[in-house]
Amino acid sequence: MDPALGNKPFAVLLCRFSDSTAAPQEAAFYQTAFDNTYPHIGHYWRDVSGAQLNIDGTQVYGWYTLPNRASDYFDTSTTYPTPAERSKLWDDCTSLADPAVDYTAYYGVILVFQDWPESKGRFGDWRQYTLDGQTRIWGITFVSATDFGTSLALIKHEMGHAFNMRHSIGADGRAYISR
Repeated sequence: MDPALGNKPFAVLLCRFSDSTAAPQEAAFYQTAFDNTYPHIGHYWRDVSGAQLNIDGTQVYGWYTLPNRASDYFDTSTTYPTPAERSKLWDDCTSLADPAVDYTAYYGVILVFQDWPESKGRFGDWRQYTLDGQTRIWGITFVSATDFGTSLALIKHEMGHAFNMRHSIGADGRAYISR
């Protein structure tokens, strides 16, 4: 079955680093971002898919305070989260939320981080993990809480990767070609 057709709800986990000092938005703010009204994320996926894809049932959980400071999760010599960094963030955030979330009810998981280092970019993919005893491919996305305050385009883009959509490639073999 095509991973990008049908109902694909996400569990959206709001996570803060232990040294985060910024006051986060309430969970309801993020829940609204996923609804089906323009210009929100649910509306976007219905619109671009001709109503063949929806994220109905997406639920927001948190805030969860991670056990470590932001600097404990990231190698400052890299500009993109390494697989080890992503794995530790994934494990800590999904474990904290586990008592409240039945992961088996969701297609994927979106991790939203308060005070995400801007130098680290964002991430979306299609990966195998075991959650609630179920080992399978999950659509996953790592984004910053600040992405919700400006434009939802970056979140929509990373969710595309969670639906196993890759970057388009130009004739010269490079991604991100728009001309």
